[in-house]
Amino acid sequence: MELASLCKFCNIKTMPKPNSTAQKLNHIQQGLGVSVAVLSKILHTSRRQLYTWFDGKSPEAAGIQHIEKIFQIAKAFREANALERPVGNTIRQPLSNGASWLELLTRPEIDVKATIKRIPEVLELMEEARKNHRLKPNIALSEGERAQRRAIMDTLTGVAPADDG
Repeated sequence: MELASLCKFCNIKTMPKPNSTAQKLNHIQQGLGVSVAVLSKILHTSRRQLYTWFDGKSPEAAGIQHIEKIFQIAKAFREANALERPVGNTIRQPLSNGASWLELLTRPEIDVKATIKRIPEVLELMEEARKNHRLKPNIALSEGERAQRRAIMDTLTGVAPADDG
């Protein structure tokens, strides 16, 4: 079964075919969920130059080819990332080969197929980071500081403090 027909059943959002470089850049940024600073690093350009491309100025032929490769990777990432979570700092974490996904994306001669093959590993790291962040206790606060914060929250929410007596 083709990916397009599978998408109908599993609610994966596919990226429509962009008509311009600016649209491709928007799809790349949204598909990967990265900042303009990270995107400029991936595309080997300054943020200023990147903004001119967003505004409609076309890059040189080599830039267009590189954008097309990154677009293919972003499209694959977006299709695999059903919850559409941004990659965030996970892009900088080392993968099993020792290189981060950002390092793979910023290589001058990027291997599109090899980079796409790393997407499940990136998604797994993203899920681990999400779980660790959510389950991480705030151990830096003393018991007194925690009690003070609870009292402030109780005041703000209108909850009466429990009577200890």
